[in-house]
Amino acid sequence: MEQSPHEIAEDVVKMAGHFARGSELYAKYIKKRADFFHQERQNYKSDNATEKAFDRTEDGVIMTELKMKLKSLTTQISAKKAYLKVLSDEAHNQM
Repeated sequence: MEQSPHEIAEDVVKMAGHFARGSELYAKYIKKRADFFHQERQNYKSDNATEKAFDRTEDGVIMTELKMKLKSLTTQISAKKAYLKVLSDEAHNQM
């Protein structure tokens, strides 16, 4: 069953809400990464090694998963907006 433009717009709004909540959570993990870096940097040979060490922690894995989910939401929102634009253009050309 195909969605109406109104339903698609509602989906975009819901996705934007999920994106906003995810972004707030992602910001908390950025803080955790900075704290880890500050506490652990002296134990590693380079900044890159320190970041990779964080990536291996539970917080680092969650942060990476969250980043990928945000990227996916961005792509889905963009696709739905493009589809709405096509529907809008088609509606205007039919008049």
